[in-house]
Amino acid sequence: MTRTTRRATVVAIGLGIALSATGCAGGSSGGSGSGSSGGNVTLTVWENAQPGPGAVYWTNAAKAYHALHPNVTIKIQQVQ
Repeated sequence: MTRTTRRATVVAIGLGIALSATGCAGGSSGGSGSGSSGGNVTLTVWENAQPGPGAVYWTNAAKAYHALHPNVTIKIQQVQ
């Protein structure tokens, strides 16, 4: 390998390790470890399903999740 390629490889590996370490680090919320304060949450899901069965699937999935978790509202955003 050339010197530039080796250097780029080392930098890429170092960044990968740094990103992995920060992704695994958790904040301290005190108590049970849950970061939720119990309030209502709205989640926007972007989906790229064509109108028809794909869009119906995501709508039904959002309704089913909301039935199990009433404090979470899922807004479906279709992007095409």
